Amino acid sequence: MNNRLGIHYFPDTKHYREHDASKWIPELKDLGLSWLVLINPSKRAIPENFLSQLIKSSVTPILHFNLPVEPNVELDSIDLFFKTYARWGVKYVCLFDRPNLRKSWPSNSWTQRNLVDQFLDIYIPLANRLLEYDLIPVFPPLEPGGDYWDTSFLRLALRSLRRRGKTKLLDSLVIGAYAWLNNHPLNWGAGGPENWPEAKPYRNSTGTQDQMGFRIFDWYSTIARAELGQPRPIILMKVGERAANPYSRENYSTNHRKYSEQLFEISQIMAGRIETNILTDQTSENNVELISSKFNDPVPNEVIACNYWLLGTDKNSPHTDESWYKPDSSQMHIVSALKNHHQLLNSKNQREYIQEVNQNTESRKKSTPKFTSVRFNSRPIRHYFLILLYGWGVAEWDMDFIRPYIQRFHPTVGFSLDEALLSKKVTLVGNLDGLPKGALAKLRVAGCKVEHLENDGTLLAI
Repeated sequence: MNNRLGIHYFPDTKHYREHDASKWIPELKDLGLSWLVLINPSKRAIPENFLSQLIKSSVTPILHFNLPVEPNVELDSIDLFFKTYARWGVKYVCLFDRPNLRKSWPSNSWTQRNLVDQFLDIYIPLANRLLEYDLIPVFPPLEPGGDYWDTSFLRLALRSLRRRGKTKLLDSLVIGAYAWLNNHPLNWGAGGPENWPEAKPYRNSTGTQDQMGFRIFDWYSTIARAELGQPRPIILMKVGERAANPYSRENYSTNHRKYSEQLFEISQIMAGRIETNILTDQTSENNVELISSKFNDPVPNEVIACNYWLLGTDKNSPHTDESWYKPDSSQMHIVSALKNHHQLLNSKNQREYIQEVNQNTESRKKSTPKFTSVRFNSRPIRHYFLILLYGWGVAEWDMDFIRPYIQRFHPTVGFSLDEALLSKKVTLVGNLDGLPKGALAKLRVAGCKVEHLENDGTLLAI
């Protein structure tokens, strides 16, 4: 695997055993994920075997030390962690979490005055220890917005590091960023402050966009260029966390498929396949705008990793709704979508596959008689997968989704109701709202056995 997609592991430190590695590493490979964010236990190291198996499988671990923001961090005790992890092959270490929030600080330490320099006084000695062991320091992701505005905090931190002469640290530093969605389309704030000069800290201005969306990296990269003269690598974290995405706890389950589609779309944008049509809710003007605007806004190369939230949870976790793998063994739709897509890319170029299906369909249309001339007891086609079209065309999501079924059942695949009427068995693929009016009645009258391929992979008879 060699891509920029990754994911956060469990939101605790209880799943670093041998059988956990045996279970989850193959899943990561099947999903096509190359990065994994791990929470470091406070009093012990993540087992060497777990980390070594990740690295051997070409999955890059990012260790997150969620330390308290206080000046008396014991360097000697944490130094042992750094030394050990470096010997085991770890490269990326993130220290602290959201230091621009009041709750991240002891109650008597928070003050807006000189807060950034107070944090750097704590951060720099630890980051320097990382450098001693050739570990790469990840500047902690900030709360988008936050009690201390994140873009202001980052700007002042980079400026202060440069003023203090921390050249070696700046040359190695990677910037962490929470790319939450905040109920915005994926292209919200694209281009950063150069495109949205009216955006100001602590202010929500009508008619302008800001950094509080997936494109937060455009804003952070602009800040790095302005303060350092060059961009710094950026790692996106907690992409898709429920608290900051458009699907609340109340309607999350009903938007489960839509949420997965958005996560899948992010994977396509990160992979650079921004010219393809991705399945979204085309009844929304924002989504139409998103697809048309993606052509001009590729993700820059300095974004080296995009880590989704969240792989799995235990039964009573408050994050169960957001996890891809549920405690009851069910899965979010994004799991099958990414697996099928990854399998497709490994076996055959996606574009060639879709073009081949379209070409075969067009050639069959030219030689297929109309429904009115078909005898009901004539069934030249054994099994037909009828791909339901959307107003804008074919959904790549559906094409990826059916790939394993094509390999298993060897059906005829197409988009023609007239062709489907020639089949003994018809499997409808896609949203049933895309089925032409009266089509189901025609299939029944023709004597076709009709079923629908559900979002979870179930074949449901109609």
